[in-house]
Amino acid sequence: MPTIYRIQCQACGKGPEVSNCLAGWVTTDGGKGGVILPEGYLAIKLDSGEFKSLPHPTETSTLKSLGYNWNSAARQGRLYRITFKICKKCGTYHEECQHHNGMAGCLLALIVFPLVLFAAKLVYKANWSGAVFGAYLSTIAAWGIIAAVSWLRWRKPNSQLKLKSCSKCAATEFTTIQRAGRKALICPHCGSKSMYCAIAGMS
Repeated sequence: MPTIYRIQCQACGKGPEVSNCLAGWVTTDGGKGGVILPEGYLAIKLDSGEFKSLPHPTETSTLKSLGYNWNSAARQGRLYRITFKICKKCGTYHEECQHHNGMAGCLLALIVFPLVLFAAKLVYKANWSGAVFGAYLSTIAAWGIIAAVSWLRWRKPNSQLKLKSCSKCAATEFTTIQRAGRKALICPHCGSKSMYCAIAGMS
């Protein structure tokens, strides 16, 4: 469930300009103004080279409508995690693409957690608290293994895809929406240090 942020300049009232901002079904704080964005999103790279966003929680159905599933898209190296990177000098928003392992975090939890829980209860006769704790640790361990394997597989391609400099001012220092928190950032529109990222809800 991605966290959704409301990003708005307190001086000019504008938000960042991005090409892809779909987050799926969004529950927000009901506020107005600015731009609603997740820290990042999943996307699939089409034959044309275009990146098509996979809004949460409809990733599976979106992939199916494009003729893919998680396995086929991952096997072909088409899945990417797009993270919004903010230039610290001018406030411009960029989208950094990195190869994704093809396993959604919530999907992994839905598979591993109940399997380990029932195994602990039925096979090992564990009590409920022990079974739940064991299932939780197993889910974290499974995610860690998959993440490590994915990192090793895509380390070199991802290093080549990493954002090196701002296309507007050539600066090399960036932050993310999540790291920005409630810190004031440079507004790319008016230039004042009045752009804020605040949590608005969940997708």
